[in-house]
Amino acid sequence: MKGLLIKDLYSLNALKKTYLLFLVLIVGFVAFLDFDSSYVASTLSMFVLMTSTTCFNYDEAYKWDAYGITLPLSRKQIVAARYLLGLGFTFSAGVISLVLSSLISVIKQEPAGWLINLLTTIVVVFIIGLLVNAVSFPVAFRYGAEKARYAMMFITLGPFLFFIIFRDSVTTPLLNFIASTGENFGIYLLVGFLLATLLFYVLSFFISNKVYQKREF
Repeated sequence: MKGLLIKDLYSLNALKKTYLLFLVLIVGFVAFLDFDSSYVASTLSMFVLMTSTTCFNYDEAYKWDAYGITLPLSRKQIVAARYLLGLGFTFSAGVISLVLSSLISVIKQEPAGWLINLLTTIVVVFIIGLLVNAVSFPVAFRYGAEKARYAMMFITLGPFLFFIIFRDSVTTPLLNFIASTGENFGIYLLVGFLLATLLFYVLSFFISNKVYQKREF
């Protein structure tokens, strides 16, 4: 399992300069322009989502799956390693975003309440990240990285377009309802979504494991 994680990290090593440049640009834009510090969390976490798909792309390009199943590894371990990697990247993005955004907020002297807004944004983006991986991973293990990319676009853009199109009939009434119920309800709702997402992520792992067991290379 550890070797599989190291393999993926080594495959991404060539992109480290790109990641660092992207991080510097995002922090620079937020720090010196009129952007809220929580923008770091949302942008960085969305960028990290592409990392997992990149691992699938490398595996396909080098025909790694055909080689990997000949090693003394179970297919379940191969799937589990990718899910741990996705979880680790998403969590790490949240931690990095918390540190950088907090520093920016202190330096820019943002209004009171910035920490609550930042934490809420990080949790929401963490939930979205897990949902995107939970949907795209089974597709990638069954059909490959290309179709997984389409699944990622659908799960990312689908809800956004839905809430934009049905803004007057769904989005605005929903937000007004949450606001009217008080702050505690919003916290309970967020925690509930987080727990449900974690359960869905676990369910996604079992689905991916099942389809990968039947896949031929």
